[in-house]
Amino acid sequence: MVDLFDLTGRVAVLVGGGGGIGHAQVLGLADAGADVGAASVHVHGRDPQTGKPTTAPAVYREIATLIKSESNVCLSRTDS
Repeated sequence: MVDLFDLTGRVAVLVGGGGGIGHAQVLGLADAGADVGAASVHVHGRDPQTGKPTTAPAVYREIATLIKSESNVCLSRTDS
């Protein structure tokens, strides 16, 4: 029978692999034979006028635009 989950020789990169569910996913990918890289990224926006923490969408859009312009990454915002 063909192993549908055989990832031998494949590379998997999991963003969000630092916490509970992500960590379990990393272990599952490794158990399936993949070479796994995991990252956990947290961005804390600050209001450019006051310097105080903010959750304003415009601030996060600007942060994402700056990151995208300086690198070759795919960004996906998740709530946790």
